[in-house]
Amino acid sequence: MSVPSERSPLFGRGTLDQEAGSRDVGSDGANMSAVARQAVTERGRRVRRTLVLVAIGTALLLLLFISYSRESGNKSYAGPGGAGGTQGTNETQDRVLREIRAFINPQEDPCEDFYAYACGGFLRSQPIPPNEARWGTSDLMEERCSDALLPMVQALRSGRAVSRTASEQRVVDFFDACFAAGQPSAADIERSGEDGLANDASSELLNASGFGRILSQLETIADPTELFAILGEMHRSVVDPGGNLPRPFFSYEVLPDGMHPEVMVLTIEQGGLGLPTRDYYLDEYYKDILDEYSNHIGRMLTLSGTDQAEAMQAAANIVEWETELAKASEAEADLGDDAWAVYNPTNLTALQHEMAPAIPWTNYLESLLAGTGKNASAIPLVVQWPPFLKRLSDMVALSSISNETRKLSLYLRWHVLNAMAGAAGNSSLAAEHFRFFGQIVEGRRGLANLSSQCLALADAHIGDDLGRLYVQRFFSPELRGKAVELIRSIEEEFAVILKRDDGAWLGRSSLRAALEKLRLVQNNIGYPDRWPDYDTLHLNGSDLLGDVFLCRQFRNDAILKQIGGPRNPSLWDMTPITVNAYYDPLSNSMNIPAANFAPNFYSALYPEAVNYGALGNVIGHELGHAFDSGGRHYDAHGRLSNWMSPQAVQEYDRRAKCMTNLYDHFRVNGRPVNGRLTLQENLADLTGMKTAYAAYNRLVKEHLTEAARHREWNLTRRIRPDWTPEQLYFVAFAQTWCENETPKYAMEGLVVDVHAPNRYRVNGILSQFPEFAEAFRCRSGSAMHPRKVCALW
Repeated sequence: MSVPSERSPLFGRGTLDQEAGSRDVGSDGANMSAVARQAVTERGRRVRRTLVLVAIGTALLLLLFISYSRESGNKSYAGPGGAGGTQGTNETQDRVLREIRAFINPQEDPCEDFYAYACGGFLRSQPIPPNEARWGTSDLMEERCSDALLPMVQALRSGRAVSRTASEQRVVDFFDACFAAGQPSAADIERSGEDGLANDASSELLNASGFGRILSQLETIADPTELFAILGEMHRSVVDPGGNLPRPFFSYEVLPDGMHPEVMVLTIEQGGLGLPTRDYYLDEYYKDILDEYSNHIGRMLTLSGTDQAEAMQAAANIVEWETELAKASEAEADLGDDAWAVYNPTNLTALQHEMAPAIPWTNYLESLLAGTGKNASAIPLVVQWPPFLKRLSDMVALSSISNETRKLSLYLRWHVLNAMAGAAGNSSLAAEHFRFFGQIVEGRRGLANLSSQCLALADAHIGDDLGRLYVQRFFSPELRGKAVELIRSIEEEFAVILKRDDGAWLGRSSLRAALEKLRLVQNNIGYPDRWPDYDTLHLNGSDLLGDVFLCRQFRNDAILKQIGGPRNPSLWDMTPITVNAYYDPLSNSMNIPAANFAPNFYSALYPEAVNYGALGNVIGHELGHAFDSGGRHYDAHGRLSNWMSPQAVQEYDRRAKCMTNLYDHFRVNGRPVNGRLTLQENLADLTGMKTAYAAYNRLVKEHLTEAARHREWNLTRRIRPDWTPEQLYFVAFAQTWCENETPKYAMEGLVVDVHAPNRYRVNGILSQFPEFAEAFRCRSGSAMHPRKVCALW
């Protein structure tokens, strides 16, 4: 659904009414599949590209609670085809079906703008709340669900401590600390823009917790050796493990080795930018934000106790430094598809003496790995983009020659402040942080209430503990079994499609390899089979920043401990209460958190057309990433491999180019969508559409009883008498993307988000799918039924 960027839990992602763009379908028919950007890219980008709906999981998990756990003994929720029979269930069913009808705009022509038709009612009736940059169907669900989850947390907090599990105690401690910390008022945020906030330098805020200790150490740095030792600790403890906050100088991930995926390696990646992408530094369109960014850095440094004159000069130096890093960074669109180019295995000796000699790597690595027991000189390493490290090394060398260690220490100080501000409670730093990133960058008008803020922070730091609460109450073994059935039906249909449609151009050997890869996809459903071990993580309960520091350090250490050994299967990239999903090409696995198996993705109360149109497309989308323009470089075991023949690769690229051309011609407020940046996601969307629709039709024709087919028609007609189940399928798909967003947020999405804007995730895909035009009887040549379309499978 909508996609997150590298941001703190204070901020999200959304969709406003966007300008309809021109469309130009290339003459070569081609359509591909892709989702989650390769695991060789930044973790934050990988999350962005996955499915969509970022961190709203807490929400959906409770719509299930609100709508279904009230129904007397209704266990039929758990699967496709199940239907409740009680009067209470019928009332609930009427409510969820009415919502589908309320979101459409029947005045719009579905053959000219299906997004406007399927989502017009939502866009008109659901304005963006002041505290949001976007408001979509997923956010509406999150709001309802939060209203149900928070009482569960409160019940734990008010209960007897002796009866709590260790996991529940961490939830209580985190929320206690968060509520005690508070948050800035609207007046504080307004005063921040007028330089009217009190200095935080003498407060407990900057003198306690691990953040304060690192800030103190930065004041006494004498040389680059000390600087990079502290950088290692920052990368270990200050920035969040989820990749939502920028890592200074460069970034890293722990990933399977591209040629030996059974071994996890430390992958050094480009990074170091405080703004979302390199475009904010290099594109004149974002100049106003870049100028205000410098002012923001100066304010943050001043609020932390730096002399104002020095702070403003340091801000200018930091923007200049980050601009040079932006110039050295490769564009995301260029990194995404060439898995071989970003696989550069190395070792510490080569890294130190050949790739980036000015950086004291041993000091950095020893500090980074301090909680793992690893030998820094012996760990396996991969470099994502060597030209970036070479340029960074030259910049560090020049700074050393010029004796500018103080400049670099202030650069790190800024990144510490940026990383801690989202959890800084009722402080001047938090107010200024929101003023810039929330209001100026994203267009929000105010903060969410404290309860919602604490819920978002908790999901980001103890999400597995919250996930346990959800799974225990709402994700039964029966529901997990139904999830397995749904996924299996999608996978079986994709195999049919490959053999029927693609054998001709793939060739026998490539088709055989593709089917083997599909057969070996590992499906991780709901939650890890074994929960991560947090037994030694004990939170304070009264110091939010201290608890956040501990949580980040603990999780980062757990991730880093994998280096040199196998992947820890309990460490998912998403929590169980996240409404999102991802495919990992390096393990050939698909992870679908538990919260996805709830309305409006899935319910026993829905017609199967809705379940397949919504969640079925999610599953098909993730599965398609195994064969997208990035995923196709990996074999059935997650190894880099040229398993496609040269002839098949040539035809594949020709077909993919059609999709790139299609999306290049879409516009948002006059700015073009980047067809290369969004290619993998667009291909995945189209693969998901074709696979899920075929699976739905097979279900109806071969597996549903006559009574079940009757039910399908009856429920469809209860929503809208003139619809067919096939038409409802397409409406259900489109309504997962209904969303308003601020203009600033929309512009940010064009360069940050590897997904296309939501309007074009709907219209772009369905215009290339002839079965849609057939279902709605669109005339040839209409906007949603062009005469030439792209097709991969």
